[in-house]
Amino acid sequence: MQAFSPYLWYNEVILLRDNLTTGVEMLVQEKILNKGVP
Repeated sequence: MQAFSPYLWYNEVILLRDNLTTGVEMLVQEKILNKGVP
C-alpha cells in the first residue's frame, strides 16, 4: 500500500474534474444540437 500522497490525490481530483467538465460539455452540446426536439 502506497503512502498517502497529496500530489497523487491532487492529480486524481484534476482528472475527475476534467472528466466531469467533458461530460457536462457533451451534455450541453447535445441539448444545443437537439434544441426543440423533445
